[in-house]
Amino acid sequence: MTFGDFAFDPDRQELSRGGAPIALTPKSLALLLYFLSHPQRVLAKDELITAIWGAVVVTDDSLVQCVKDLRGAMEDKEQKLIRTLPRRGYMFDSLPLPLPAPSTAAPLAAMPAAGSDPRGRSPRRWAWWWAGVVVLALMALLAGRMAWERSTAPPSNIDEEIKLRRALAVLAFTDQRGRATGSTLGDDLADAIGAQLVRGGSRVIGRAATVRQDAAAPEFERIGHEQGVRFVIGGRINRERGAIRVDTYLTEIATGAVYRLHEVQFQNDEAVGFAAFGREVALALQARFYELETAHTWRAGGRDDPVDAIALAWRELDQGNSEAALMRARYGFELAARADPRSVQAAAGVGATDLVEFYGLHSNAPGQTLEHAEQALKRALDLAPDDPQSLTAWAEMLLLRNQPDVAIWLWQKAIGLDPDFQIARLRLAHGLVRQGRYNEAAQQLAQVTDLRPYQMRRLQALSQARADLAFAQGHDDEAYEILSRWAAESPNNGKPQLMLAAIDALHQRSDAAAAHMARHRQLLPRSTVAYVLMTYPSSNPDFLAQRARLIDGARKAGLPEGAP
Repeated sequence: MTFGDFAFDPDRQELSRGGAPIALTPKSLALLLYFLSHPQRVLAKDELITAIWGAVVVTDDSLVQCVKDLRGAMEDKEQKLIRTLPRRGYMFDSLPLPLPAPSTAAPLAAMPAAGSDPRGRSPRRWAWWWAGVVVLALMALLAGRMAWERSTAPPSNIDEEIKLRRALAVLAFTDQRGRATGSTLGDDLADAIGAQLVRGGSRVIGRAATVRQDAAAPEFERIGHEQGVRFVIGGRINRERGAIRVDTYLTEIATGAVYRLHEVQFQNDEAVGFAAFGREVALALQARFYELETAHTWRAGGRDDPVDAIALAWRELDQGNSEAALMRARYGFELAARADPRSVQAAAGVGATDLVEFYGLHSNAPGQTLEHAEQALKRALDLAPDDPQSLTAWAEMLLLRNQPDVAIWLWQKAIGLDPDFQIARLRLAHGLVRQGRYNEAAQQLAQVTDLRPYQMRRLQALSQARADLAFAQGHDDEAYEILSRWAAESPNNGKPQLMLAAIDALHQRSDAAAAHMARHRQLLPRSTVAYVLMTYPSSNPDFLAQRARLIDGARKAGLPEGAP
């Protein structure tokens, strides 16, 4: 294959230029091979390190040196071939082409007469040579046809595939005597779970379709075959001295693995809250799917599978604090968006990554980041105008574009569609604070109670909203306490350090202010007064006065003015 002025022979593992071989170290050769296999694609540093060093633990410096060595061998100081993309990774910016085949056609005047061969070949050998050319030409045409068919094939439906991978059936719960029927409580518990999952958009086969199964010894493989599902939810009711304990399990049909999802105890039948029970099981199921899908993807090495890529991308977005995690999330969502331009999950993920980058003070160009987010989130909204996730994300954009009333209305609409969609309540509270509607914001935050430990970014957003609410009402000590807990729980997140520094400066605690600001600047070097102001949009006079107080404290603590 060729690229630029270079040729690479895969069989001999040799790089050459103008026919002269170029010596490469084993690691430089491995890096070149990976670049050639993934041309014109953003490659995150972690992806390259894994591809080149495998399980061996190395630092980013090893990759930087390897790239430097390869560039040196190819005299690519101007990065025409290997581009460094700040905060994103590297890109091999050339499309390798097959080596040109030697010409088989001669000028008409030079063609030999019939039956003769100027090189002494017999007519039979000449015929065989031409037959080989024809066969090669036909093979090339066939390969081209197959490649064209692949390129024009309809893209996969990623969102539907995600639903299929999580499709499940719900069995009636058994009591101690193992009866699937005859226990109204067991039926109602199963129905509560099914209703909650359906409301959340899951593909669920309800209890009515599985009622003839013996829940004490269900035939899982037959359920999966008949109902087209991969998981089964069931449970057991234990009654002791009038009290009731309910255990809920998830069974993976393909492996037979059984996972405990949820355990709860009620004083009696009348004390059972079916809506709350269904919601708690649904949240536990979401966390379990999160673990199973991530484990499956890592085992299968499926980062390049668009559905697997989305699973890993949401994990990076939920759990990571670093720019590297953001870069990996962006890679997964963008890969999925290319594979399926109509995927709501992919478009929403791209936009969400941009918003996290913007609010996290990671962006080199915040305005451009918001423009990119707006395009992706508008796409998600157009594809799914009544999806709570799309509505919630688009409302965030409207708030940033100075349309708070419409944004708040959209958040309320999302909550109306799914009252258990916690992120919509969290972002609504965030918007209400910026409009000076503090009591309403507090009411919404009081209902955000079901976030899980793996949802790290959402938990941090909750801390941010609570701190903003306290500070906006002049409760500096309360805000400081919230921020201190946040900083202790997330020592590598520079956001709480900013407000801690500002509050310290406002209260003449100069040494503490300087220390917090130094840590903030170390973790978030792109943070400036101008950038921070962009993250606090408002037209409400009361909030604007408190925002001015925050900025005054940040300036006194040493935050540079800068420009977004």
